[in-house]
Amino acid sequence: MASCWDMKLHLPVLLLLCLCWLGLTDETGTVAPEDPSCGEQVLSQEALWSVGGAVERLGRQLLDSLQTGPEQPNIIISPLSVALTLAQLTLGARNETQKLLLSSLHAHTVPCYHQSLGSLLDHLTNTSLQVATRMYLRPEFEVYQSFVAESVRSYKSEPATLISVEDVNQWVEDTTKGHITNFLPSIPHDVVLMLINAVHFKGEWEARFDPQLTQKDVFYLDNKNFVHVDMMRSAKYPLSLLEDGELGAQVARFPFKGNTSFLIVRPLPGRGNVSSLVAKLNISDLYRRLPQERTMQVQLPKFTLQYRQELQEALTSMEVPLQVSSIRHACGVELSEEGAEASAATSITIMRSVPIFSVNSPFLFALVDHASLAPLFLGTVTNPAPDASPMQIDSPLSDDPNGNRTQSDSSHSNSNVQNDGPHSNNNVQSDGPHSSNTVQSDQPQSETMDLSHTTLMMWTTLLLCLGALLSLSYAQLSETEGAGGEEEAVELFTTPRAKMAAATSDFGYNLFRALAGRDPKTNVFLAPISISAVLTQLSMGASPDRSERWLYRALRYHTLQDPQLHDTLRDLLASLRAPGKGISIAARVYLARRLRLKPEYFGVVEKQYGVRPKALMGGAKDVNEINDWVKQQTGGKVDRFMSKPLGRNSGVVPLGAAYFKGKWITRFSQSGAMEDFQLDGEVSARIPMMQQDNYPVKMGVDPDLGCTIAQIQMQDDVSMFVFLPDDVTQNMTLVEESLTAEFVQDLSMTLHPVQAALTLPVLKFSYSTDLLPLLTDLGLDEFLADTDLTRITSQTAKLGSLNHKVVMEMAPEGTQYASSSHVHTPLSYRVDRPFLFLVRDEASGALLFIGRVVNPRKLRI
Repeated sequence: MASCWDMKLHLPVLLLLCLCWLGLTDETGTVAPEDPSCGEQVLSQEALWSVGGAVERLGRQLLDSLQTGPEQPNIIISPLSVALTLAQLTLGARNETQKLLLSSLHAHTVPCYHQSLGSLLDHLTNTSLQVATRMYLRPEFEVYQSFVAESVRSYKSEPATLISVEDVNQWVEDTTKGHITNFLPSIPHDVVLMLINAVHFKGEWEARFDPQLTQKDVFYLDNKNFVHVDMMRSAKYPLSLLEDGELGAQVARFPFKGNTSFLIVRPLPGRGNVSSLVAKLNISDLYRRLPQERTMQVQLPKFTLQYRQELQEALTSMEVPLQVSSIRHACGVELSEEGAEASAATSITIMRSVPIFSVNSPFLFALVDHASLAPLFLGTVTNPAPDASPMQIDSPLSDDPNGNRTQSDSSHSNSNVQNDGPHSNNNVQSDGPHSSNTVQSDQPQSETMDLSHTTLMMWTTLLLCLGALLSLSYAQLSETEGAGGEEEAVELFTTPRAKMAAATSDFGYNLFRALAGRDPKTNVFLAPISISAVLTQLSMGASPDRSERWLYRALRYHTLQDPQLHDTLRDLLASLRAPGKGISIAARVYLARRLRLKPEYFGVVEKQYGVRPKALMGGAKDVNEINDWVKQQTGGKVDRFMSKPLGRNSGVVPLGAAYFKGKWITRFSQSGAMEDFQLDGEVSARIPMMQQDNYPVKMGVDPDLGCTIAQIQMQDDVSMFVFLPDDVTQNMTLVEESLTAEFVQDLSMTLHPVQAALTLPVLKFSYSTDLLPLLTDLGLDEFLADTDLTRITSQTAKLGSLNHKVVMEMAPEGTQYASSSHVHTPLSYRVDRPFLFLVRDEASGALLFIGRVVNPRKLRI
C-alpha cells in the first residue's frame, strides 16, 4: 500500500504511482515506433481538435468513475497530465498491454497519436500553461534506449540520473514555481525509474474582481442545506452564456488573457445534479456553440479546496491495464481576487437591468485550451467550504415551475451533505430600490489547480510521478453594475454588422480604459475604429495558430463566430465613411523593407481593405511620406501626424488617425460666449460655450454612477452621449468602467426624450499618443514578446509603435432650429465641468470617438 506524502498545498496538483513495466527492461522487449508516415509535419487544426477530443474523453471517463462523499464533496483532475503520462508509458508497453493503454487514451481517434499529443504539448508550452517532463534513472538500471529516445522525441522527457531525493525535490520546486517543496520525503531503494510530468498554469482573468466588494453570502449544497462563503462580485462582466436544453444545463465561459477559458456548467432546475451531467458532457461542442458575450452581474465563491483520492478502482473500471496496489491523487483549488484593482459602479435606474449570474450552488468546471479545446483541468465543486458545518434552511427550497427557489412545506432536513443537490440556477433577487426581480444563473469561478500525490504499485521496478500545478491570479475588467431588474433574453446585436460594431466598440472601451488609467486627471481622446482597422490589417499577416488568435481576442472578434469577418468589417468601415457622418479614418501598416517582406500580404490587405501596406526605407523621408498620406486620407485635417523619425528597430509600425466634425440636427443659436468651466474645487477656466433653449435631447439620471447622461442627435444617424458627473470631479473612473457596447445600446433605447436648455463647450482640439504600451493591458503581452508575423516575413519582426492621432471639432452648426416656444424650459443640462463623451453610429452601434475632458485649457489643435 502506497503512503501519501504530505505536500505544501498552494495551487498545485500531483499524482504518484509505482508500477512494473516489463517492456522497458526485458531483453526481448522493444518500443513500437510511430508510423513513419507521420513525419514531422505541422499539426493541422483538425488534428489538434482530435487530440483535444481524446484528452477530453479520457478526462470525462475518469471524472465519471470518481465518486463524491461527505469527506470528499469535490473532485479535481488534470486530464492533460494523465494523458501525457499514460502516453509515455505506452512507449514501453508491448502487445495487448499497449493496445489496452492506447484504447484507454482513445488514441485510435487521433492520427499519429504520439506526434499529435507531442505537438499539443509544444503548443501549450508557448502559452500561459507550462508543461515539463523528466525521466529519472538509477545509474545501474539499464533501460531500453529506444524507450528513452521515443520519450525525448515525443514528450521531451529528458533523462536524468536518479541520485538523491534532494535533486528530485529541487526540480519539482523549480518546475512548479516554488509552489511544491519537499515533494518526496525519500525514494524507495527499489525504485529504478521515475517519470515526472509537471503542469503549471497561471492565468489572469480578462475581468478582475475587487476585493473590497467580496462579502459573505450563501452557497446552497442542496434543497435543505447551505454554507456561508466569501462571494466575489463583479457588477458588469462580459459573459458568454448558453442554456442547453438537451444537456439540461447552463454553460458559461470566463476567458483568461491569452488562449484559455474557464467553463462553468450547472444543471437547470429540476434536471438532476452535477454528477448526472458528466456522462452527457461534450466540452468541445459546448464551447463551439457559446454565443456572443453579454454584460452581466456575476458572483463567484472564494475558496481553497483540497482533493485526495485513491484512483485504482476508477482506472480499473476504465480498463487501464495497470497492476498496482495503490494510486493516490491529491488536488487543490484556490480562488481569490489576488492582484485585482477595480472600481464599482451601477447602472442607470431607468434602464433594463443587467442580469445576474451567481454561482451559489454546485457546478462542474473545465479549463479549456482555445486551440485544441482540450480540458487541461476538470472537476466538480459541490461544497466550496467543506470544513464548515452545513446549516439547515428553515423551510427547504424547491424549484417552482419557473425555476426559482421557493419555500416548501417540508420541515424535515438533513445536515449530512452527500449529494450534489438540485443546483437550482435561478435565485430571484432584488437589488436596489428600482430593481425588479432578476433571474440569477451560475458563473464561472476561478481557475483550478490540481495537486497529485504519490502512489506505489504492485511491482517496484518503476516509479511514475504525475504532477500538475495550476496557479491563478485574478485581474478584472470592472465592477460596475449593482441594480437588478427583470431581464429578458433579448439579443441586442442580431446582424453580422451589428455584432462586428459591438466587438469594435468593446475593444474601444477597453483601450480607452487602459489609456484613461494612465492618469485619471488628464484629457484623453480616441477614435478606436481606426485602431481596430489597422490591427485587423496586421492580423492578416499573423500566424493563424498563435498571433492571429491573440489579436482576435484583444479585438473581441472571438465573440463573433463570423466566417466572413473581414468582409463584415470592410462593409462596416465603408458605411462609417459616408460623408454625412463627419468622420475620416486613416489606418495603415508600415513595414521596414529590411524584413524581406512577403508580397502576398500586401496584396491580400489591399484587396480586402483598399489600402496597401507600405514598405519603408528608413530616415526622414519616411516621416514625410506617412504625414502626407494621413493628411490626404483625412482631407487635410490631421496634419503633422509624426514629428520625429521612427526608431531604428521599428520593424512594424501600424498607425491609426481620425478626424471628426459632425453636424447637429438642431443648431445652437448662441455660441462663443466666454463662460466658466469648473476644473476642480474652486478653480475654473473661461472657455467659449454654445447654448440653446428648448433643445431636443434624450436624458437619464444614474444616481449610482453619480452622473446625468444626455444623448444628442447629429446628422446621418450619429449621436453624441455626454456623461456629466453630479459633482465637480476629475475622477470619472466609475463611468469609464461602466462602458460596454451593450450598456450604451441600452442607453440609446431607454433614455427619455425631453427638451432642455443645453449648454456645451465649443471645442476644437488634436490629441496624439503611442498606444503600443497599452496593448499589454489588453492581453497582448505574449504577442508583443513574439509577434510571429509569419505571413508578412520569415524574420523576427517587432512592433515599433502604435501611433494614434485624432482631431475633433464641436461647433454650433446644425440643419434645423430649435422650437421657438416662449415657454420656459424646466430642464437644464449645462456641461460646465469635467465630462466624458462618446460619438456613436446609431445605425450599426459602432463607437466612432470617445473622450474625457477635464481641462479644456490644455487642449491643443
